[in-house]
Amino acid sequence: MNSAEIPKSATELLAHLANEQGMKDFLAAPLPILATLAAQERRLELAHNDRFIYRTVVITLALLVFLVAGVETLSFANVFVAKPSDYLIALGSTALGALAGLLAPVPNNRQA
Repeated sequence: MNSAEIPKSATELLAHLANEQGMKDFLAAPLPILATLAAQERRLELAHNDRFIYRTVVITLALLVFLVAGVETLSFANVFVAKPSDYLIALGSTALGALAGLLAPVPNNRQA
């Protein structure tokens, strides 16, 4: 069995084992197939962790944007005596730009 024929998922492995030749191939060399499945499981686990980090960053940036917008609104309503700092406005603008960059759609058809 060459590397192009190695099943890449558990579903493909079950389909491969359904015929007699597939079972013989698996029993002859189970390690490459199992290593491929283990690598796929690791990639899925990393993708899950990335999703958590992504959500945390998006929520944090959104809260920062709302905080700056709230301070600006209260400032314009003369609740605060002092004008908000330019640094606060820059921080809110940067957070808004980062949030827009994170939420922008990514093309799915990657060509190597």
